[in-house]
Amino acid sequence: NEFTLHAHGRINMDNTQQKSTTILTTNRILDTTWSTDDTSSIYSYLSTRGYQYGPLFQNMNVLQGTTSTVIAQLSSDLNKINDLSSYYLLHPSLLDACLHPLLALIPGNDTTFLPISIQKFISSTNKNLSSSNVEMRGNYHDNVCGLSQERTYTCDLIVLSSSDKNSSSEEEILCSFEGLVIQQIQGARSGRWTLEKSIFDKLNAAVDLPN
Repeated sequence: NEFTLHAHGRINMDNTQQKSTTILTTNRILDTTWSTDDTSSIYSYLSTRGYQYGPLFQNMNVLQGTTSTVIAQLSSDLNKINDLSSYYLLHPSLLDACLHPLLALIPGNDTTFLPISIQKFISSTNKNLSSSNVEMRGNYHDNVCGLSQERTYTCDLIVLSSSDKNSSSEEEILCSFEGLVIQQIQGARSGRWTLEKSIFDKLNAAVDLPN
């Protein structure tokens, strides 16, 4: 199997033209304050917080950002995926990886956060794509770096087709998430969990998420 399916759902899309309200744009963000390509260390760090991503899901390549924004280059080896016919926009492993940079920005090392709601999801292309290289740009509504840890965070993110920085062609927005809320799993701190315990073990032990 490509991965273990823990949950599934369906989004019914309509054809209404949606206007994006996020402040994120296709303009390149130049005023980043940090950058790293040591993504193996980032995934090791995330594993101590309960995020144990397998090889197919470890798709971050380069990260950069500020205290409230993050930009990441991501790629996936589609040759390892048996059947792409049912994935209209992005393979689940690549779409899931678009959330990883946002999690890496949260301070602390003993808490686990999970997405609980999305105000708006916009698919910005009618093409059936099997994109293997994308760029994500995420923005928290408040600064998240520091010692304080809120119980929930709200953020927006867009996923763009990845292009050569020297290319004059305009990047295409594939999809966007607006008002994405992530919430801490209450009563579950990684300091009390071995690395063999996953997010799903934490959820089974202590769940404080809305239905």
